[in-house]
Amino acid sequence: KLMSTKTATSKRVSTKAASAKSAPPASAKSTNPQTRADFGVAPVEMEVLVQAPLARVWAAFVGETNQWWPAEFYSGAQTKGFHIEPKLGGRMYEDWGGGNGLVWGNVVGLDAPNSLSVVGCLFPAWGGPAMYILQFTLMSSGKGTILKVSDTSFGRITDGKIASTHEGWDMLLGRCLKTYVERG
Repeated sequence: KLMSTKTATSKRVSTKAASAKSAPPASAKSTNPQTRADFGVAPVEMEVLVQAPLARVWAAFVGETNQWWPAEFYSGAQTKGFHIEPKLGGRMYEDWGGGNGLVWGNVVGLDAPNSLSVVGCLFPAWGGPAMYILQFTLMSSGKGTILKVSDTSFGRITDGKIASTHEGWDMLLGRCLKTYVERG
């Protein structure tokens, strides 16, 4: 038997209203310690002036990472190198040899030699679970290049995340990459 459009519509609306009433509000938080999580956002931005042409800074940043990325930033002693593959879908990763390693993130945006965007995961061992978005931008400035990093992590964020992230990028870009490029 067919229902009129008006009757069918009112039944659908009634069903939706009933299911909406029985569902918990979207803002409801879990009271179960195993499923409850604190969510935070940790934005960090910084700029480094490197006294070298943009093309040279880009080449060192994406192609000579093993020369300036310090071993203390590796996740383990077995790491043989750190690589950035400057192509869409490319990886930012540690190579442990034999096809093993750890992917830090994947390239989701590229405008070589001007910018590189990476999305990755932070595992619990490194402060997660969380996700992060990295945006590296290079701009010519006089006789040098400004390398800007924007690192936004979101997920389980500890109180010290912003400070430790800033310290890490200052070490990697402000000291290691800058020194490597400027010493030639």
